[in-house]
Amino acid sequence: MSSTFFGLNISKTGLSGFQASVNTTAHNISNAATDGYSRQVVEKQAEKAIRTYNSYGSMGAGVTLVSVERQRNEYYDTKYWDNQAHLGQYASKADYMSQVENYFNEISTDGFNTEFNNLFNSLVDLSSEPDSSNKRVTTVSYASSLTDYFNALSGNLTRIQEDANDRIKSIADRINSISDQLLSLNKQIQTIEITGEKANDLRDQRDLLIDELSGYVNVQVIETDVYVRGATDSHGDPIKAGITDVAVYLNDQILVDSLSANHLVCTPREYLNNMNDCEGLYDITWNFADGDRFDLASTGIDGELKGLFDIRDGNNKENFRGTTTFAAGANSIEVQAGNVTSVNRLNIPDEGEIKIGRYTYEYTDFVINYNADGDIESYTFNLKEATKEAVSDTKAEIAEDVDFKGVPYYQYQLNEFVRTFSQRFNEMHNKGIDEHGEAGVDFFTTVNTVTGEDMVMTEEGETTTGGKTFSSTADSYYRMTAANISVDQGILKDANKICTRYGPVMTEEGVLLEPEEGVASCQLLKDIINLKSDNKMFSQGNPAEFLQAVVADISVDCSKAKNFESSLSDVLRTIDNQRESIKGVDSNEELANLVIYQKGYNLCSKMISVFNEIYNKLINETGL
Repeated sequence: MSSTFFGLNISKTGLSGFQASVNTTAHNISNAATDGYSRQVVEKQAEKAIRTYNSYGSMGAGVTLVSVERQRNEYYDTKYWDNQAHLGQYASKADYMSQVENYFNEISTDGFNTEFNNLFNSLVDLSSEPDSSNKRVTTVSYASSLTDYFNALSGNLTRIQEDANDRIKSIADRINSISDQLLSLNKQIQTIEITGEKANDLRDQRDLLIDELSGYVNVQVIETDVYVRGATDSHGDPIKAGITDVAVYLNDQILVDSLSANHLVCTPREYLNNMNDCEGLYDITWNFADGDRFDLASTGIDGELKGLFDIRDGNNKENFRGTTTFAAGANSIEVQAGNVTSVNRLNIPDEGEIKIGRYTYEYTDFVINYNADGDIESYTFNLKEATKEAVSDTKAEIAEDVDFKGVPYYQYQLNEFVRTFSQRFNEMHNKGIDEHGEAGVDFFTTVNTVTGEDMVMTEEGETTTGGKTFSSTADSYYRMTAANISVDQGILKDANKICTRYGPVMTEEGVLLEPEEGVASCQLLKDIINLKSDNKMFSQGNPAEFLQAVVADISVDCSKAKNFESSLSDVLRTIDNQRESIKGVDSNEELANLVIYQKGYNLCSKMISVFNEIYNKLINETGL
C-alpha cells in the first residue's frame, strides 16, 4: 500500500523529469549551429507501479529518467561516409584536371597552334628568300619559341604533380592526427560510459572526425560490445562490461580502436616511376613493424587520396610491361618487348626498379635490342644485385598500371610528339647542306646535362647480328623529352647552319652526285614544310591533329570528373538532409518542446502546492 506522502514523491519525479528535459532542450538550442552536434532527447519511462492490494490493483509511481540519448541513424552515417569518399575522389580529379585542361587549351588558342604556325610560316618565308639573314634568324627564333612552349607545358604538368604529391603528404599527416584524436576520444568515452552514463558530446566529436576522414579515404566503422574478461552469467554467457569498442578501418586495415592508433608513413621514392616524374614522390606505408604498403592503386580505395594518386601517377595502364626468362644469380636480364616497341614511346627512367614475379630488382641502366627490321625486340637490364631465383616466361613491369590519364600519361603524349616530330624534321634536315657547305645537323636536340653539349640524336647504335643495340646512356631520342627539347646550340648561334637544299648524294657505286635541283634550290626546305600536313606521322594524323586528340582526351576526362562531382554532391546533400532530419536541431521544434516542458513543470509544481495544502490540513488541522 502506498504511503500518505506517495503523491508528493510522484510530483517530485515529474519535476525532475521536466527539469531534465528543459536542461536538455537548452543544450540543444545552444548547439544548434555546432558542427557535428546531434540533437539529444531525455528518454523516460513510467516508474514501476506499486501494488496496493486493493480492488483497483497497482498504482503508478511517477516517471523515471532512463538516459539522455542522441538522435542518430547508423544507416545514414554509413551512406554519408561512403558517398563522401566518392565525392572526395572526383572533386580532387575535377580540380586538377581543370588545371591540366587550362594548360592544354592553349594548343587550340594562342599556344601550340600559334607557335607551330609561326615556325612553318617562317619556313615558307625563308623558302622564298633563302639567302635572307633576317628570315633565317626569325626561323630560329620561332623554332626556339616552340621548344620553349613544350618546356613550359611539361613544367606546368610537373608542378601539378608536385602539388598533388604535397597534398598527399598533407592528407596523410592529417589522417595521423585524426587517428590520435580518435584514440583519445575512444578512451574518454569508455571511461565515462563504464559508469552507466552516455558520452553523447564526445561521441559527436568522434563522428565529426570520421566525417572528415571519410572525405580523404573510404572508411569502415565497426562498434562492438566489450565483455568482462573471464566472467560469465548463470547461463554461461559472457557478461557485457557496459561499454563498446569502436574500430575504424582504412582499406580493410585498422587505423584506430580503443587500444592503439596506427599511422601512415610517407617515404620519398628512391627511384622514379617515369622519366618525367618529379623528385620526392611519396609512397605510403603503415607504421607497422613489417611496413605494409598502403596501396593507393587498389580498386577498393576511394576518397581524395585516390583522386590525388590517380592525378599524380595515372598512366592509363601504359606502364612498361614484358616477359622474361632467366636463371638464379644472373646480373642482367633480357625482357622481351611487350607494350613498348618504339623508343619514341619509351618513358621509363634510365635507372630504377623492375618488378619480376615476387621480387623487385634495381637496375643501373638498360640496353635496347633491335631486330633486323629496326623494331625493338627486347630490353637488357643490368642489375645492381644478382637475381634471387630462376623464372620462366614471367611478367616484368616497371611502376604500376594506374587506370587513369594523369600527369605521367600526358607527359608520355608530349614526349611522343616532340620525339616523333623532331626525328622526322631532323632526318630531312640532316640530308641537306648549310650555307657554309657543311652537312646538316640535328635541328632539334637536347643538351647533355653532364657535358653541356648537344646530343647527337641520329646516332645509329652498335650493330649486332641481324640488328643493333642501344644503351640508355647513349644519345638517342629516348633522351629527348618535352621538358628538355631545344634547338641545336650551333643553329641558335649561327642561323646560316639552317639547311634549305639537299646535299650531295652517294650512289651505291660510291659516286658522289650533286642533286639535280642545283645549288640554288630550296627543295629540302619545301619537303620539311610538308611535314606540317603529313597525315602519316602519327596514327591520329598530322602533328596538329595528334595534339588535338590529346586535348579531346583531357576534355572528356575533365568533363567526366566534373559531372561525377556534381552528381555526387547532389547525392551527398540529399543524404545529409536525411541525416540532419534526424540528428539536426530544429529551433522551432525545440521552442515548442520548451513550452510543453515548462507547462509540465508548472503542473508538477502546482501538484506539490496542492499536496502541501493537503498535508497541512492533515497534520496541522485534523483533530483540532
